[in-house]
Amino acid sequence: NCSEFIGGENKSSVTSLGLSVKDNLGASLAIFGEYLYIGAPGRMNNSGARTGAVFRCKLDGSDCIEFIGGQSKGDLNSESLDLLEGDFLGSSLSVVSAP
Repeated sequence: NCSEFIGGENKSSVTSLGLSVKDNLGASLAIFGEYLYIGAPGRMNNSGARTGAVFRCKLDGSDCIEFIGGQSKGDLNSESLDLLEGDFLGSSLSVVSAP
């Protein structure tokens, strides 16, 4: 059974994650382990620049967070990664496991 668990008609996720139509959520997807990674290359950072972002959700649709770039918190935010307007982080995704 397929369900829309982030963005679109799922209004609670749109509100809780602060999503916008211009975020281009879902432009790219990758699955690794129990997580789905979702690119949003049009996502704004906290300064209003469209740097892009990657969201991460469990495969059951729970625990969705803004993981890298955009308005994420911690060490993987746009500023610490030196992302600039038009970098389009999340336009392409690949997940690699290192030994």
